[in-house]
Amino acid sequence: MADKSRISLSPKVFDPYIKSTDKHLQDIEPVSNLPYWQWLGLTSVNAGDWHNKRQFWDTSNTGLFALYSNPATCTSIVKQNVKKFIADFKTFANPLLDIISANPNAGTEEEKIFNLILKKNRKKPSKTHTPIAEQCNSTFKSSNGGDMKAASRSAHDAKRASVTAGADGVQYAYLILDFKPEAQAAAVAAAQKANDAARTTNPANPVLIAIPALPPQHPDDSTKQEFHSGATHLLHLGAVNSGKYLYVWSRWYNSKHPELAGGWSERQVILIG
Repeated sequence: MADKSRISLSPKVFDPYIKSTDKHLQDIEPVSNLPYWQWLGLTSVNAGDWHNKRQFWDTSNTGLFALYSNPATCTSIVKQNVKKFIADFKTFANPLLDIISANPNAGTEEEKIFNLILKKNRKKPSKTHTPIAEQCNSTFKSSNGGDMKAASRSAHDAKRASVTAGADGVQYAYLILDFKPEAQAAAVAAAQKANDAARTTNPANPVLIAIPALPPQHPDDSTKQEFHSGATHLLHLGAVNSGKYLYVWSRWYNSKHPELAGGWSERQVILIG
């Protein structure tokens, strides 16, 4: 079982943790000349996901922690987003910390930076689980009234939908937007330009329009995340969303052991019928 105390739920404690751990993974180990993520047994995908999450959290002015730290932007929604982000990061990071703690290259420096106890230093080693390695390949087909049929399989199972070993279903991360990525970005730019013009024309009382959301760049980027048991599902997205676009990622998931979740798929953008 992963050690839940490794990662604090306190945003102020979590902030230096995600910064220092990401920096260490990206640094170069001087003897082997390998990046530490490789030296410690992680994959480039693991390291990239860790780094992307740190950037989403840590970006100056617009990052989640910056919004949380600024009294002017620290709304109840931002607080909820911070709480969810840390909880999701713990789910993501704990199986990777298990890998690091069991790696013979890890030493006292890793124990301090990652706040863990190396497996070789444990007096009573606990039973460990293996994260789901299989990639989740999901296909989506529009149904009627805003419904979307989803079917998932592993790469080696090309003929039918089936749940991979170690999982009991699929987790989806998705966001519904009006347009495809380029058109959505253009709509955001047009709205911003219109608001800039309104502020120039009538600075005292500008009439502003709502800025659409930008296309999500990763599964934690303003998405809704849902778990569904089994390999086939009917996603009820609502008739109001017919003609819009579903931006979606999927991964294998174990509802009893969330820390064993597999890696996210590539983003798909699908028209909702």
